[in-house]
Amino acid sequence: PQSLVLARGGSPLVVGESAAGLFAASDVPAIAASGMKLMALREGELARLQAGRVRFFDRELRPVEGEALVCDVAREGVEKGEYAHFMQKEMKEIPAVMARSVLDLLSDARYTALVAALGRAKRIQMVACGTAYHSALCAKYAIESLARIPTEVYIASEYRYARPIVQRDTLVFAVSQSGETADTLAAASLARELGAPVVAVTNVPYSSLTRLAHFVLPTDAGREVAVAATKSFSAQLCVLYSVAVALARIKRGVGELASLTALPLLADRAQAAGSAVGAWTAHFCRAKSVYFIGRGQDYCAALEGSLKLKEISYLPGEGYPAGELKHGTLALVDDVTPVVAVMTGRALAEKTMNAVHEVYARGAKVFLITPFARYAAREEVFSSVLIPACEEAFSPALSVLPLQQLAYCVALARGNDPDKPRNLAKSVTVE
Repeated sequence: PQSLVLARGGSPLVVGESAAGLFAASDVPAIAASGMKLMALREGELARLQAGRVRFFDRELRPVEGEALVCDVAREGVEKGEYAHFMQKEMKEIPAVMARSVLDLLSDARYTALVAALGRAKRIQMVACGTAYHSALCAKYAIESLARIPTEVYIASEYRYARPIVQRDTLVFAVSQSGETADTLAAASLARELGAPVVAVTNVPYSSLTRLAHFVLPTDAGREVAVAATKSFSAQLCVLYSVAVALARIKRGVGELASLTALPLLADRAQAAGSAVGAWTAHFCRAKSVYFIGRGQDYCAALEGSLKLKEISYLPGEGYPAGELKHGTLALVDDVTPVVAVMTGRALAEKTMNAVHEVYARGAKVFLITPFARYAAREEVFSSVLIPACEEAFSPALSVLPLQQLAYCVALARGNDPDKPRNLAKSVTVE
């Protein structure tokens, strides 16, 4: 009586102690409050809460000290304030989050050991799930374009069972907003067992992933409450693009941070332009499915735009390489199928417009996200959002913003709560 025994096995577990009592939860924000002492259990540890006292034990029931956590309660606050939904609030925070998440790795003494590891790396692997997987795909294009380093991106649940080839010069990045994604943790653990240095890219500094990794790159997005990731995706992009710039400077002697530090201001402009997607909503509400197309880095943005729409509007859809439409998928396009085209790459713009023409000829309404006004004026384009131009390798950081807004507007129009999509959890801590 009057006691509670806890054990950590596979999922996160934290304990809070204050004048109000003793508390336990899977994540800090659930129990964080002013004046509360927060402690985490390590994997396999136990805790006993009794009579206002917390005691920690290892697997052999030997007493140990709990791992103290530091939490800025004000910053981690979970109030919507003036906004109708957390997702709306978190999208509004994206420019500020981007500014915090750009890292000058070569000039920051905290990352000296990581920079040395980047210098030794001749190939990179990335493991992630969901939205984090899409940020890793975006990073692949940036790293290969700027630094010319071969980069492979794996869905973490596939990597852990694929007998991956990890060589001596391989550096592995594990990307996870929560740092507790079960498949990503398992994939990162496997990479470590195979001898690869592991870099954690995560938003939670006290997570299981940060303990497992050799190096940690914090995304510094602040607490994200809405299940559909928005600002954490932007933060991951800025951190991973910072890695691309550092690699380009190490390997090729080229690349500056200026194009990255310009992104927050450009993101603010892209969001302002993206408000026009509210007028698209009716065309999507009547749809049975939606296609998002693009090439190169625009295909990565298309994947994330499709995922956002599926997550919170429950509309079936697919992100697809524009050049692949003729290989089967074009059969699904008709006059009630909206097609969203993302086009930021100048060299491939005409190629993407070829795909736009094909779907237009089948009766589809085409909605275009682009910095190129001349393409927005083409007769095949039903409506468009003109976003600012930026370094093409970094363009998903801007092009995805109107796509997030589109998903939000369609979800509301369909009567859904964008913060709490059915069947989904913020962190997937089981296989």
